[in-house]
Amino acid sequence: MFDTMPLPPSLRRQITLPICICLVSVLLFNFLIFFSVLHYVEDSVSIRRAEFLQGFALEKYRKGATGPQVLDQLTTAYDSYESMPGSVTRYFDKNWRGGADFDDDTEGDSVVTVLAKEAIIRGNRKTLYIVENSTPVTMTQNMENTLTLGVFLSSLLILVSFYLIVRRLSENIARPFNDLARLIDLGNPDDLSPLSEKGMFSEEQMRLVQALNDYRRRIQLSIEREKSFSRYVSHELRTPLSVIMGVVGLLEISKEPEFLEKQRVRLERACRDMTDISETLLSLVREKKNGIEARSMIDQSFVELLVEENQMLLEGKDVRVVVDAKSAVMINAPDTVLRILLGNIIKNAFSYTREGEVKIVVSDQGLQVLDTGPGLKATEGNMEGHGLGLLIVKDICRQNGWSFSLDDRDSETGCVASVNFNRGSLSV
Repeated sequence: MFDTMPLPPSLRRQITLPICICLVSVLLFNFLIFFSVLHYVEDSVSIRRAEFLQGFALEKYRKGATGPQVLDQLTTAYDSYESMPGSVTRYFDKNWRGGADFDDDTEGDSVVTVLAKEAIIRGNRKTLYIVENSTPVTMTQNMENTLTLGVFLSSLLILVSFYLIVRRLSENIARPFNDLARLIDLGNPDDLSPLSEKGMFSEEQMRLVQALNDYRRRIQLSIEREKSFSRYVSHELRTPLSVIMGVVGLLEISKEPEFLEKQRVRLERACRDMTDISETLLSLVREKKNGIEARSMIDQSFVELLVEENQMLLEGKDVRVVVDAKSAVMINAPDTVLRILLGNIIKNAFSYTREGEVKIVVSDQGLQVLDTGPGLKATEGNMEGHGLGLLIVKDICRQNGWSFSLDDRDSETGCVASVNFNRGSLSV
């Protein structure tokens, strides 16, 4: 394997890292929310306590009390801004109203809660101030540090636990892919057999294995097609090569212009046939139909030419050839395809017929080649030589949507090879 590009992050890391980052962000956000709410609740409790004590102070002032009034050990009421100590008034001016907690950093962690509200006292509108030293009942810095440490440790525990869970889950997700990669790496590079689907942990893994098996099958099919092309070409080029070799031998016999011109035409036709055959077979094994629309006619002369090209197969045999192609048929297919198709059927019939008759029938429904050979059983299993020609015939028919059959004859020995064209292939 050649690694020309750096590997991307592992699936486990791609799953674990984003989730952990999100979890840390959530924990930090919750941490801030927790302490914000904690301080808000603490301040609200102090203000509500001051509001509760305001009623007692108001009752005292309405009964004639003046100046500062101690409500309890922590709280003192004032009926004017001037009567309050400067340590309190420095936090707000005379016009301030409401309730708030004020931190005094100059005296350590002291906290003062002040509530300022207007009230009617003996017919006069005054501002009543409730001042509480909240330091003894407020959370100290040590307490806050302890609480912060506790929240931090609990958050860390949650983070670590969640990380371990996510890591384990990501490992379980990534394991099938790693196992599959290891299985492919350890296998034979030339072995394209389907991978086993046993032991699959999930539907996604099963679909991945099925997709890989389908891909391996297509690769195997492509390899087989290339091999078939080599076999098919070597099989189909025998005839034009034989013609070329024959012409080369004849050129040594005579130098007459008419004779030479005839041999030149034969050479030209043989070379053209080789080109057409190669292109046709290449498109056949690649499962691609020729994009050029072509129409060809199967008539008496077309069949007789194919019979003549394969006449050498009948030398020394007592075989009669009958061509019944009185009704010509126009087919939507290239001439080369039809010549390869019918030529292989005729070649197969000539090869296996020792005596008797080979009859070729052309109709508007299709083609039939009947021979008096030994029949299918005597030649069963022979897929080389001329048997390869029948494989080519089957591939051509399959690619063009035609049907092909090869059966024993009912009334006598021999075979009948039939090609039935679909209606879409017939040209009007």
